[in-house]
Amino acid sequence: MAGEARGQVRVAVGRPQGVPMLATAEGWQIGLWDPATGQTIGEPLVPPAHVRALVVASVPALLVAACEGGLVVVWDVDTRLPVTTFEIPEPAPRALAVGELDGRWVVAVGGSSGVLHVRSLDGDQIQTVSTKGSVRDAALATIHGRLYAAVGGGDGVARVYDVALGAPELVAVPLGREINAVALAPARDRLVLAAGSADGSAQMWDAETGAALSEALEHGNEVRSVAMTTTGHQQLLATGSSDRTARVWYVSDGSSTGPPLPHPAPVESVAFGEVDGRMMLATGCLDGNTRLWDPVQASGPRVAVEGWMPAVGLDADIVAAGVEGGSVQIWDRVSGGRYPDLTLEPGDEPVYKSLRGPEVNVRLGVVEGRRTLVTLYRGRAAAWDLSDLHAPTLRGTTTAIHFHLSDTVVSGNRALLASVDPSGVVHVVDLLVDEPIFPASLRDVNQLRFVPSPGRALLAVEDDAGVHLLDAARGAPVSASLPTTLPSHAAVGRLDGTNVLAMLDTDGLRLHDLRSGELTLPPLEMSNTANGIAWVRVGDRELLVTAHYATVRVWNPRTGRKVSELPFGTEIASMAVHSVADHAATIAVSGPGVVLVDLHSS
Repeated sequence: MAGEARGQVRVAVGRPQGVPMLATAEGWQIGLWDPATGQTIGEPLVPPAHVRALVVASVPALLVAACEGGLVVVWDVDTRLPVTTFEIPEPAPRALAVGELDGRWVVAVGGSSGVLHVRSLDGDQIQTVSTKGSVRDAALATIHGRLYAAVGGGDGVARVYDVALGAPELVAVPLGREINAVALAPARDRLVLAAGSADGSAQMWDAETGAALSEALEHGNEVRSVAMTTTGHQQLLATGSSDRTARVWYVSDGSSTGPPLPHPAPVESVAFGEVDGRMMLATGCLDGNTRLWDPVQASGPRVAVEGWMPAVGLDADIVAAGVEGGSVQIWDRVSGGRYPDLTLEPGDEPVYKSLRGPEVNVRLGVVEGRRTLVTLYRGRAAAWDLSDLHAPTLRGTTTAIHFHLSDTVVSGNRALLASVDPSGVVHVVDLLVDEPIFPASLRDVNQLRFVPSPGRALLAVEDDAGVHLLDAARGAPVSASLPTTLPSHAAVGRLDGTNVLAMLDTDGLRLHDLRSGELTLPPLEMSNTANGIAWVRVGDRELLVTAHYATVRVWNPRTGRKVSELPFGTEIASMAVHSVADHAATIAVSGPGVVLVDLHSS
């Protein structure tokens, strides 16, 4: 299950209304996924604050998030609408659990204050559990009709409380250093407590007596998460660790079900869930990705994509994607065979980091009869000869160290870099000879972007007067300025002999006649993200293709009607389109991986 490679991912799995669902929280967004297919379920939910803990409740079908500032938000999974929002006196909640008490559902939330607040879904206080130290994690479970709470403390002790009897402390078991995670679950007529510690171990106890049920379960670094489940006649415990592994153990004797499950970064979250009739383990890793594993039979992750690819290029029979960290991956478009990666030299890192994300921009085209890749990474632009895909050759490079806005293009037999210097003057440089083509007379430029156009590239420049379209090779204006702002994505196509500029941003899709500057259609409003736009001719039809959060849409530019919508299973960062025949085109989208789709006239 792919997610942005940005850092910590919190994971929760459930079966609301009997349908498996995986929820991932990263920062201010919560993504919902079908774990069987890896496809997103609608747009992300956006809570009012940074998410610190997340739970999916199967019955009722609820999603609960504890956020920065003590806000607790409960959504109905079916309608995706908030059911309630309430506040607890806990500025940085860390622990969150959902359970049932006396026939009603309750939420338990705790943090550094050392208090576990047990509330109804309406926010009414049910119990207040005062612990000895900060609440680093909590769990709720019912056995014999009674609700119990487990709390992992900053003092290195795991405690169990009887919530139904007013929360007296039943058991307190030490586990060395701070306890990062606890789990509580019935197993064979007894309640089992599991805890994972910063000392690199986990352990299990009888939650009602405190008797140890296992020896210390060892990891090579601190244990960050634990989870328990029952599948068939077996009870399983999962542990996720900073040693970059997850492990699964039998509750009955503490033995391991198999070798450690390897990850490229620390495992911050583990959760069990049923997918296609099979119990699966979901792991959330600090590389920003979520993976599904068979917890008993040794296997690789069932759904996993590593690495965030913020830019994609497509030309004839190859696909190129820029990868975070400064490399480019190249594939054969037909076979999917991968060529050796291309590692890039960065430009000025401090300037780049203050203005852009650490991504690689890529463009593909033909210059002087040779297939050429242009890359832009941390202020340094480079043109590469791809005649030998196994050994790309550097043809030219220049740097935009002193420029705070830049873009590249391959067009008109040239590889170009456009940038803006600190005084707001636009410069366009030929990468192969590292020589300026023209300095535009425009000043106080806010944004610039190359715009694909039939037979040539245009440079769109925004200043206080509007958007100016220039011939990228000569600097001459090609139309009157447009009284608008430069959108996130733009492309020029021809309709009935007229050049039409299509502009896509979060406000929607707008089409302008370049000759008159007038709109050819009323704006098409879209409450969605904008991640790419392209014109393509398929058969005898001119079409517009737009990329959004997790979908690609195909439009009739004459009527504004949507022709088709292509759902993808992961977030889209970038899109490229290439006509491969009279009646077909290929769409490439990148994000956590690259997907190719053929678009046919039928």
